[in-house]
Amino acid sequence: MLFSGNRGNWKGFTLIELLIVIAIILILISIALPNFLEAQLRAKTTKSYAEMRTMATATEAFRMERGVLLVDFWDAETLDGMNRVKQKFNNVGSIMPRCSPVHPTGRSMECVLYPLTSPVKYLSRIPDDILAPAAGENRTGNLGHDEHINLPGNRTYLYADRDSKIKYNGAYGNGDWNGSTFPYPPVPVAGMLRPLKMDEFVYSGFGPGVENSVYGGSVRMPVAYSPTNGTASVGSLYYRSTTGSVNP
Repeated sequence: MLFSGNRGNWKGFTLIELLIVIAIILILISIALPNFLEAQLRAKTTKSYAEMRTMATATEAFRMERGVLLVDFWDAETLDGMNRVKQKFNNVGSIMPRCSPVHPTGRSMECVLYPLTSPVKYLSRIPDDILAPAAGENRTGNLGHDEHINLPGNRTYLYADRDSKIKYNGAYGNGDWNGSTFPYPPVPVAGMLRPLKMDEFVYSGFGPGVENSVYGGSVRMPVAYSPTNGTASVGSLYYRSTTGSVNP
């Protein structure tokens, strides 16, 4: 309110003045909101790396004590993988009986990690990937870690390894992540995750931007997220057992 003359003579803002104030407020919001969202995504990315680092530390402790790695999603149906789950893990996270009854294969991503929480708690809990797409949200060209990302038990980080003690497709250590299945480039490419070394493992999470569209748009395809173009950059988050966070 504006004061004019004596105490009883007040007049309000004009319509033009109100519109100017509203316009200024909207401009300030339009400037501040993207910065806030960018900061929020950066914080989530940092949290994802921290959680994968914690999971990698727990996995190393597990390996030191048990003498073996976890059995990743692909190795679960191999004879060596099933025997390890039965004999070393006391059937914790097994595919038979079904670890995850609602999952089409009977074994969700969480099932892979259950041996880290029982009977010894190397991890206090299995975290959800904070950047995983919401139910019905398709940021990936497919549905992410695998085609069942939005089913219960599949919203955690993806664990994969190249295990010298598990025979896959006729050869030990010949799992999906050693370069024999996916089209890794014949020469190193900046930002591209190299094939795993023997007995190396990796954790993977969704990137804050659009999922990578290289080789079909799957989070399994090893293109590492880089913040060079802001949080909209293409790529997935990786934490490798031998090198830590993978950054181009």
